[in-house]
Amino acid sequence: MNKRPFIAVSLVLLVAFPLMAEDTLNIDDGIPGIPGNAVSVPVMIDDGSGLDSFDLMITYDTTLFDLSGADVSLGTLTSGWSLTHNIDDTTGVAIIGGHNGAVPLPENTGFGSLFDMSFQIDENAPLGISPLVFDGSFSVISGTFGQEITPTLDSGSINVVPEPSSLMLMLIAIGAAPALLRRRRCRLANA
Repeated sequence: MNKRPFIAVSLVLLVAFPLMAEDTLNIDDGIPGIPGNAVSVPVMIDDGSGLDSFDLMITYDTTLFDLSGADVSLGTLTSGWSLTHNIDDTTGVAIIGGHNGAVPLPENTGFGSLFDMSFQIDENAPLGISPLVFDGSFSVISGTFGQEITPTLDSGSINVVPEPSSLMLMLIAIGAAPALLRRRRCRLANA
């Protein structure tokens, strides 16, 4: 039996339909945000080579954050793509998709953002960490020639922090306290 035709066909398929390594999608942990302000949350991919579309579902706490379609924009790797979104701000479910027709990102594209979400933080939000979670049952990306890939999903969070002026005043007070005590001791000693 001659195996050469099989080997030749296999090589042609590997060249025409390159295998993409499993990609990782990531939202950073502890992205700082201040109550009453917006916080930008990029969704990153470790290697966008060959990517031509994505559909992702992310859940969030609606008692702390608001998100609308106007708050979602394309990222560094997907500038010029078509963006779709279905955001239910009452349940905290955001379905966001993007595609570039049949034109995949070039090889060696590397690390970058697929899209950015700008969450408005409730002015009465308590301080602390709140998760932003990928729903793995829905999140899919596809690459060269429509090859579907189930990515590794690394969910993240927003860390609601105090207003910088309050934090700065607290740090100044903590730092100044020892100096004030030394000064007072010196005055008492000289009196």
